[in-house]
Amino acid sequence: MLVADNHDDFAQIVGQLIDMEETLEFVGYVTSGAAAIERARSGAADILLLDLSLGDCHGFEVLKQLKSSAARVKVIVHSGYGAPEIAAQAKRLGAVDFVVKDGDLESLMRTLRSV
Repeated sequence: MLVADNHDDFAQIVGQLIDMEETLEFVGYVTSGAAAIERARSGAADILLLDLSLGDCHGFEVLKQLKSSAARVKVIVHSGYGAPEIAAQAKRLGAVDFVVKDGDLESLMRTLRSV
């Protein structure tokens, strides 16, 4: 699993939680959309946890790029923007799930385990 988030500390915490899971493997984190696209296209991870707010682009642009390149990575969008229309748009663009970034790490981990 690859984590793309503009907050290093959050990405590291999620990475540590993923490492504790027997069924998940943490392959690293990136802080930019360009790096997320590059790593996802390379096949480095089968799941990408994607924040919508990245330093160089919006997460929806990452989703569009991955969809157009037929990348095989499953994307879970994780964002503080919890409006239903944001979640719906993420799914239209190819995300398999959407999780609100509200500090509930157990809910996030349940979602990651289910993919």
